[in-house]
Amino acid sequence: MKIKSLEIYGFGKLENIKMDDLSSGIQVFYGRNEAGKSTLMAFIHAILFGFPLKNQAELRYEPKKGFKYGGKLIMETKEGTLLTIERKAGKSAGDVTVTDEKGMIHSIDSVLAGLDRNIYKGIFSFNIMDVQNLKLIDVEQLGGYLFSSGLIGSDKLQRITEQLNKSMEELFKPGGRKPVMNKLLGDLKEEEKVVLQWKKKLEQYEELQKDIQRAADKLDILKAEKENLTTKLRKIDAMIAIQPIEDQLSHLSRELSKLGDYSTFPTEGIARLEKLLIQQSNYHSRLEKLAQDRLALEEKVGRLEVDEALLEHRERIESLLTQFPKYKESVERSAHLSTEVQRLEKQIQTLKLELKWHGKPEAHIEGIDTSLAAKAELREHLQQRNKLSLQKEHLDEEFQQAKDELEKQEDRIATLQKEQLPKEELERLQNKVKDLGNDRLERDLAIQEQLLHQMDSQIQNQEQEHNQRQKKKGLAAATSFAVGLVGAAILYMQDNAILGLFFFVLSVGIGGFLFFTKDSSSFLVRLQQDREAQKEKVGKIKETLYTSPERSGLEKYRLMLAKEEQIEGLLQKERLLLSQSERNYDRIILQFEEWERQHFSFDEKWKSWTEERGLGDIPASHMEEAFTKAIDLKELLMERQSLLKSKELNQKMVQQFRDEASMIMDQLKLTLTTLEDAFYFLKTELEKNERNQQKLEDLRLKSMEINEEITLLTIQEKDVAEKIGKLMEQAGVSTEEDFRFKHQEHQKGMEYERNMSLLELQLEQVQNSYDIIPEKGKTLSMWNSDKVLVEEQLRLSSEEETRYHRLKTQKEEAVRTLEEGGTYSDAVQQFEMSKSNLQVQARKWAVLATAQKLLNGTMDYYRTVKLPEVLDKASEYFRFLTKGEYSQVYDPANETKLLVKHKNGLAFQPKELSQATVEQLYISIRFAVASVWSKEQRFPFMLDDCFVNFDHSRTVQAIDLMKKLSEEGEQLLFFTCHEHMKGLFAKVDDAKIHELEQPAIPIQVR
Repeated sequence: MKIKSLEIYGFGKLENIKMDDLSSGIQVFYGRNEAGKSTLMAFIHAILFGFPLKNQAELRYEPKKGFKYGGKLIMETKEGTLLTIERKAGKSAGDVTVTDEKGMIHSIDSVLAGLDRNIYKGIFSFNIMDVQNLKLIDVEQLGGYLFSSGLIGSDKLQRITEQLNKSMEELFKPGGRKPVMNKLLGDLKEEEKVVLQWKKKLEQYEELQKDIQRAADKLDILKAEKENLTTKLRKIDAMIAIQPIEDQLSHLSRELSKLGDYSTFPTEGIARLEKLLIQQSNYHSRLEKLAQDRLALEEKVGRLEVDEALLEHRERIESLLTQFPKYKESVERSAHLSTEVQRLEKQIQTLKLELKWHGKPEAHIEGIDTSLAAKAELREHLQQRNKLSLQKEHLDEEFQQAKDELEKQEDRIATLQKEQLPKEELERLQNKVKDLGNDRLERDLAIQEQLLHQMDSQIQNQEQEHNQRQKKKGLAAATSFAVGLVGAAILYMQDNAILGLFFFVLSVGIGGFLFFTKDSSSFLVRLQQDREAQKEKVGKIKETLYTSPERSGLEKYRLMLAKEEQIEGLLQKERLLLSQSERNYDRIILQFEEWERQHFSFDEKWKSWTEERGLGDIPASHMEEAFTKAIDLKELLMERQSLLKSKELNQKMVQQFRDEASMIMDQLKLTLTTLEDAFYFLKTELEKNERNQQKLEDLRLKSMEINEEITLLTIQEKDVAEKIGKLMEQAGVSTEEDFRFKHQEHQKGMEYERNMSLLELQLEQVQNSYDIIPEKGKTLSMWNSDKVLVEEQLRLSSEEETRYHRLKTQKEEAVRTLEEGGTYSDAVQQFEMSKSNLQVQARKWAVLATAQKLLNGTMDYYRTVKLPEVLDKASEYFRFLTKGEYSQVYDPANETKLLVKHKNGLAFQPKELSQATVEQLYISIRFAVASVWSKEQRFPFMLDDCFVNFDHSRTVQAIDLMKKLSEEGEQLLFFTCHEHMKGLFAKVDDAKIHELEQPAIPIQVR
């Protein structure tokens, strides 16, 4: 983000000021002291992060002349959006509003993206004080300070780390005596001795305490067990209430799945069907009546003096003559269909034998669900079966690996334990080291060296005092000479020349005596002689200590003890690895249990699916093939049924033809033996009687009228039949019986759905009341059995808890009897108070240690994630500032300090550089930190006269670096009170200079 303009309502001495020509590059704010540069910087901080609170050390800059407190900034985001950030006086840090060009409100937190005042100052802002503070830092700490600046832009992490270390050492220090915890540990050991002495007098006390502790531990275990059992019982009660509902839901779901597609039944289907059937019956009755009328007409024709019988059957005879070729074809087709039916029957019997369905009714086979959904369900079951099988193989491999790793870990621990020294041998070595350690000589050497150090300090103090006395003597002599000269001059002017000369000689004599009198330095000489003697004494002690023949044996024992400590450290590491291996082993065991649960659930579903389709005896590996054969069997049954219907229709057609022919022959009283002869005779007779056709014209006209009416009624009947067919089609059936059956299924399905909705609502209410997730796989009787078992366990736990309460009370009463002596009670109380005090201090130390660990983790994160990129940028900027004299800034591995590499390849610590070069390094690091952070969130960089210690060449180079940063997209605000800095920036094309003057009246800066 970049500041495009600002407006100050009232902020300190700055009132009613606008700056609306800020560019996106370098902004130089020049002004003399007290012109308002610091106030302007504080204003930008305040608008972004809030006004300082009244209880904070920072100045609030409240206006003095009654102007409104606050102002606003107009900032441009990286997307090009202009945001107006306005902050005015209000609660705490002020009331802030953020609006964009369209007037939409934004949150200041979303604009700052988590940046606060301290982070902003540490990353995007620094001043001359930060640079000058480098002179005050100890040269040994300079590298760490720069390293911390490279992490977050300031030395805050370094100062916090030093403060934590100091606080921890004040609480505890290994081998120390003064820290609080070290003192408490010493006191605790003495008080423990007193308690142990009293415990020896009270032999029963310790055993009673153990009994009390064991009883307390057992009571804790029983309490936890009772809580678990109570929770389990509450869950069982909930499941007893839930299970009947779930059973009913499962039953209704199964019944609903048996109904098939019941939802496609048309609205008011039965009523509509009944109405259409009545219409069809009426049409059929009228058609029958017309047929009877036509038959009566034909009978009238038969009474004419012609071969009425032959004329009456002329159409039928002609029809039979026309249908005779089809009749022959139907006879042949019936024979062929009989053969096909026999072939299908053999295939059906074969498939029944393969599926073991020989005795299963065909109606039941046709009702088996072999839909695409069932086939997809089978495929899912087979995939689940394969998945469980692969999981089993994978778990077996992991189990074997975990088991092998656990055994190897135990073998390694056993090997290390064998390498350990026996406890008696270890104690003997420790005693040897203690006996041979020359503790007395080492203590004497430490004391004598301390005395020698004190003598050096005393000699140095005496020399300083001697030099100060010499200076004082010279000053007193000069003063005496000056007083004599002035007094002599005054007396001479008063015409007392002799008295003046005497006074002058006396003053000069006193001054000479003071100046030339030697200072007694015998004490200093004596101290120097004592120091030489002390040095000789220290040398003799060192010679005695380090030339002792027992020293080599001591080193050997110490090496053995060090090896033992190394083995113990390895053992601790291996035990940790063993613990990890055991957890991994237990995790795999839990995965096995989960696999068995899933496998059991799968077996239940598989068994239900196969039994529902009569395939329970088929192995799972052949189930897909068996399902395919079941589908084939259903298709063969349907095909056979179709063939049988075709055969029946053909036979019916043949029989109808024969019946019709026989009927005509009987009616004509023909005695011909074959149909061919009969049809030839009939054809001949018809030709003969055509001459009589005209006579029957009137009767045929009448017959035509009847036929037309029959045709009309047939069309109407067909229309009704089509409507019935459409109604059947909507219901998905083909017969009236199926239609009525589908209606019953529809009514059942809707009733099942209503009941299931009520049950699901009831189940949800029960679940919410018990607040549990139902468990699957158990019946109601199983839950009742579990409840009886848990209640019995809970009763036994309560009885055992009562027994242990009674036992603990008895033991505590015995302990109180032993402690009534008073002295022992006081010792125990004092010991416990000391322990409590030590625990309080230990908790404080643990808090500090935790904070130190978290801080180290934070520093490691910044070092591994942010620091490499920061150092790359810092190296680039440092090369630029030093004109290539130094090529790289880097941090050595595992060290919190920085090094710089010269162009000749040599590495230098910051303390080995000149002050100006160190300042260049610091500025490079600060620019690098801001540059890296700008990738995530870019804000204006503010600098306050941080180049004043540079010479002209280094200053120009630093300004060129600012120009380079400006070209990379950074906005830099530079505040200065130096005229020459304004002149240097005036030569930079990208820089814009704003002059600040102390106004007499409110002004508007343009």
